[in-house]
Formats: sequence, C-alpha cells, structure tokens
Amino acid sequence: MPREELFNYLRNIEDFDKGPLEAVLAQTEIIGEPAMPSSEDSAALAWVGAAFTHWETNFPLEAPLAASLRRLKPVLGMMALADNQFYTAGIHPLHEALDNLYDAAVGWQESAGRAGEPAKKLIEQTVDGAMACLEENGAGLMALLRETAKAAQRLQTRTRRMAQRTADAERGQLRAARAKEVAATMINSQLTRHPIPADIGEFLTGPWFESAQLVLLKYGDNSSQWQAMSATTGELMDTLAPRDGERGADDVASQVMQEVRRWLLSLQHDQELADEVLSTIEYTHLRVAKGVEIERNATSLIAVQNTTPDSTESLQLDGIETGQWFLVSARKGGMLRTQLAMLQQKEQRLLFCNHAGAKVQTMDFASFTELLQQGKASRLATGATFSRSLAAVVGVDTREALSQLTGEPMPSAEAINAVPDFEPRPATAQPETPAPVTPEPPPTAPRQAAAAPTQSPAGPASTPAPVAPETVTETPVAATRQPTPPPAQKVPTQAETPVSDDAPAQQAPEKLPPVTVPSEPAPKPDLPDSGIPELPMGTWLGFHDLDPPLLAKLAMHDKVRRLLIFVNRKGIELRRLSEDDYLDLLQQGQIDILETKTNFREQVERARQRMARHQT
Repeated sequence: MPREELFNYLRNIEDFDKGPLEAVLAQTEIIGEPAMPSSEDSAALAWVGAAFTHWETNFPLEAPLAASLRRLKPVLGMMALADNQFYTAGIHPLHEALDNLYDAAVGWQESAGRAGEPAKKLIEQTVDGAMACLEENGAGLMALLRETAKAAQRLQTRTRRMAQRTADAERGQLRAARAKEVAATMINSQLTRHPIPADIGEFLTGPWFESAQLVLLKYGDNSSQWQAMSATTGELMDTLAPRDGERGADDVASQVMQEVRRWLLSLQHDQELADEVLSTIEYTHLRVAKGVEIERNATSLIAVQNTTPDSTESLQLDGIETGQWFLVSARKGGMLRTQLAMLQQKEQRLLFCNHAGAKVQTMDFASFTELLQQGKASRLATGATFSRSLAAVVGVDTREALSQLTGEPMPSAEAINAVPDFEPRPATAQPETPAPVTPEPPPTAPRQAAAAPTQSPAGPASTPAPVAPETVTETPVAATRQPTPPPAQKVPTQAETPVSDDAPAQQAPEKLPPVTVPSEPAPKPDLPDSGIPELPMGTWLGFHDLDPPLLAKLAMHDKVRRLLIFVNRKGIELRRLSEDDYLDLLQQGQIDILETKTNFREQVERARQRMARHQT
C-alpha cells in the first residue's frame, strides 16, 4: 500500500479505541481493499498501538482526559512513518509533549472544578490543534507540540508552587502546636511546685503562656532565649514561695521583675495592661517580703496537646518523597489523586494536596504505611511516561535490557538506588527522564508484523541499523532511508489474506509524503521575563476575588521587588500584590482589565523591548 494512501486511512480513523494498525485494517476490510501496508509500516503502527496501550494501562489518567488523548493515535502513527527521530524514545517533540501532558494532568479529577480547567483545556487544545495540523499536511505541528510541552511545564510549576504554599502553612501550624506544647509543659512543671495567688496563676497561664509561645516560634526550644525565659519562670515561682524573713529577697524580686518585663512579649502592644499586670506581681512581692500571709491556691494546669507520635519507635517511609503522586481510597468511597506535599519526620506527619495544591488530608506515618500494605494507596509514577512505554513494549523495561541493547556498562548501585527502573513501582524515588533509547528489533520482526503469511520471492526485508540521535537531528527527514520500526505483535485481522507478489511491501519509497514538516521554532510570547503582560501605568482593573469586587488602577510595577501596587482615583493605595499572586488571579479569571491607556513614549519603549527579546 502506498504511503499516501496509508496516510489517508490514518486521517479517516473514527474508532480511537483501536490501535492505528487495527483501525486501518478495519477500514480496508470494510471497503474490500486488497493492498496491505508494508511489513515495516505494519510493524511501526503496531508498535505505536502497543506503546499507547501500555501507557494507558501502567500510567492511567482520568477517563475524560484519556479519551481525549486517544484521538492522537493517528498523529502518532503518521509521525512514526514519517520521521526517523520518532524511533528514539524521549527526544521527539511528540514524545516530550505527551510526557509533559501526563505529568501536568496526573492529579486531575473532575471534582477539581475550575482549578482543573487549565490542564483539561490544554489537552483539548493540543489534540484539536494536532488533528487540524494533519488536515494541513502537518503545517505548524512541531511548533504546537513544543508550545504544549512548555505550557504543561508551567502548569506543573504552578501546582508545585501552590502545594508548597499549603505545606508551608501546615508546617507553620505544626510549629505553633509544638510551641504551645513545649510552653505548656514548662509552665505546668513550675505550677506544680507550690500554690500561688490566683491572679498570678492567671498571669502565668495567660499572657506569660502566650509570650512563651512567641519566644519558641521566634528562637526555638534550643535557643539561649528560651533557656532564659524558662529560668525566669522558675525564679518567679521562687519569689512567691513562703519564706521566713530572708534578707536580699527584695533585690532578687526586683531582678526577676526586670526579666519578666523583658520577656512579656504578648503585651508589648498594650503597655498599660502590661504595667497593670506587673504592678500586681510587685505588690505581691512586697507582701511576701514583709511576711504577710497571702492567699495561695493550686492553679489549674494548661491543657497539653501531644504533637509527637505516641510510639517511641520512629517509622521510616523508604522511597516516599515529597512531590510524588498517589491514588488513595477515600473514606466516603472513590479514589483520590493526591500529591505528597509535606513529610515531617519528627512529627511523623504527612500532608497530601490535590491538583490545585489545596489540602486534602493529613495522616501519620503509621496510617499511611497501613494503607500501602492494604493496597488502598498506590504510587502514580511520573516522569517520561510515554517515552518509557515506547521502550517497554520492545523489551527495554529494565536497566539490564538497556545495557544489553546499548552495550554500555550498568550504572553503579548508588545510581540505581537514586533513579528508579523504567517500570512504575510503588514506594520508589521519583523517576527521571531516561536516556534516549533506540530499540533494535530482530530481523524477523517486520515479517511477524505483516498481515500475509506468504513470503515474497525477494525474501524477507532486510533490517537497517537504528539511526543515531545525532544523525537524525542533522539529516533532513526527506533524505533519510525508510526507518526500521521495532517489532510488533501479529495482527489477527485479515491474517489469512495473501498478498500478491508485486505488493508494494518490497518497494522503498523514494521520498516521504508532505505530512513531514521541518522543525519550526516556537514563537516567543510578547511577555516580560516575569511572565506578566505589559500594562501601562493607570490601567484600570477589576478584582473579583473580593466581596464586593474592587476597582483599582495600576500605579506601579516594581520588577526588582516583583510587586504591583493598585490605587483609587485619588491615588490612595488599595491593594498590593506579588507577581506570583497576580498571575494566580489572572489564571483563575479573577481579574478583568477594564481600560488601558498608553502614550507614545510607552509604545516606543515596549516595541524596543520586544525587538531586543526577539533578537536574542
């Protein structure tokens, strides 16, 4: 079957649940087409179909996204026939686009709502654009794929950034809870020494307790500042203990009150209240120094919430790292795609976020280990997933197989422990992009993939050696020989239909059809380095993330501090946002640019900046 006719069949595929070869043979069977694809073409299409099936099986996405990506099977088939670079896994723009699309959408679920729209929209636009490029003989396809890969990487960066913010907030809460526990433990240990007046007990369990937490949050429990505050608490309790006319007690009490005033951080904003509280303690000291009997009561202890694990044995989660995705059974049924955003070894706490970077749940190490053991949580492997599937279906699924194919020695044990195998495994380190793999099929592979059982008089087709990546990138596609695809499974459809001796399987095409397109440079967006669209000063914007919405105009964009300031008509500041927060609101559709005013000087300056960026 001529290549051009085969491409027409690929363009007309409507059943995307079938592989490219199966879909082509189904069409030929319906119309009674006697010609069959050549053995090499059949093997290439069967390889693509098997790789896509492997990809969907081992690296599954949610059903709506998976259905959209299946529409790319004709594009994959045509690229496999038209571009030698396609046979080196991981370096073709189509491989990179699918690898990045998966990583950007691995956590997508329909429940994400508006937060999941960017990933879904990117996949739909990529698929629609690629199919439209096929109708135009591939024009613009490479630029589309490169832009898709970049857009997917931006989505991944945004997800990581949002998850990091959520993790930072959770760590702050853990630190606050830990500070509260340490401060309460210290004060309770002093309160149990002897009874004290009720008003001073309220001071210790109130403002002094809050001050202790502030010291811990600012300096930590191993700092000299915390040791000084703990010592001051003990000395204050000593001055309130019953005594029998000890000399020098007034001097000691005076020194203690100086330290109490120093560390009373919680009342720094209210000097009047601080003076009132301290005067009460000083008055009590005077009465104690004079031997006056004062009323003492047992102070209620501060409730302590234990933030450390109950077990004395600290668990280790081998191979579990932040940034990894997991499929976890939800308590109310269903499965959740969550990303591990925080792993606190000391507190034995884990934090999981969704595709939007929002908190889903927290759990301790023991609970998560139990879920893994029960099969209620499994790892979702990421990193060059489609490229790994291309290599896996031809037997290159382990490092031993890769070493045998390339002839290069096996990596060291340290390198193997640092980088996981091609196949996804639970509880392993996040995989990195594997080295480019050029599968070399056995000489009989094209005959196995052919649809006819009889040999032509010329004998089996010879198998040329794989093309090296350097050769592929430097040699025009149209000038290279017909590629030798990896082996494929025998196709059952029309398996008993013989092929005539003069079948086109023995004819090598002189040049490739017009679907092959040269590499096109991706156009540079008209954006500054920060990624924020240029807006002239005085532009009015509407902010819909506030209730009621806010109308303000841009007064300043500080690119050094990455800050934007917005004011009202009188020039009074209404809001300031960092560039990251401003971009997040733009992506969420929470900002409307209502009016843009500019002058001639600003137009000239922006045009000069655009020319400088494009020249570089």
